[in-house]
Amino acid sequence: MNYTIKFGKSNIPFSLERRNRKTLAIHVYPDKSIEVIAPREASIEKIKRKVLKRAPWIICKQIEFSRIQPPLPKPLFISGETYRYLGQQYRLKIKQGQNDLIKIKGKFIILVCTASLATDKIKDRILKWYRTQAKIIFNQRLKHCMKKVNKIGISKEPEWALRIMSKQWGSCTKKGKLLLHPELVAAPKECINYIIAHELCHLIEHNHGSKFYELLSTVMPDWEKRKNKLNETIEVRLM
Repeated sequence: MNYTIKFGKSNIPFSLERRNRKTLAIHVYPDKSIEVIAPREASIEKIKRKVLKRAPWIICKQIEFSRIQPPLPKPLFISGETYRYLGQQYRLKIKQGQNDLIKIKGKFIILVCTASLATDKIKDRILKWYRTQAKIIFNQRLKHCMKKVNKIGISKEPEWALRIMSKQWGSCTKKGKLLLHPELVAAPKECINYIIAHELCHLIEHNHGSKFYELLSTVMPDWEKRKNKLNETIEVRLM
């Protein structure tokens, strides 16, 4: 459901999702859209009052995002385009060869194919490569982050899976399974660590209350810096 509140001369539209939770959460995304997640029993009047109370913060976040460099355009999957991987930019080079493969060499992601491929086939190959790399990198980063969350009592490595999400890099299900967007592999490792640590903390606190941020700050004192770097440099572009 979509709603709008009035703040001064500004209209603040937001989407509303209700869940089985005790607190209300407000998310402002890089495209400046606003999502509110509220308890099922909360009245719309109460929700609007809370959004109005947070209006100055919402507008500040939107201004921050408006200063961010514009995202790269949607790819055409042709030679010469720029792609991100682990925080670095690479140019795609497509050439024919004896074996079908994708590799990184210098500043290039090189796609070698034995025959000329249609654009949709090239796209499939590149997305498959990104997903394969994501599985490898995320598994490594999860093991790294497990050492850090051990101090807050998390010792068992949770199950995890890749999941394409429209407005989230990660999520933690009620059953304790982590979901990570495959295109997060475009981000620097420090930002990937932030998303994984964030979701691991949800194994203890499933909301974004003060206790959750105490846990996250214990595990990763500079999490805000990493979050800002992620928001300023990486966007969902391929999938």
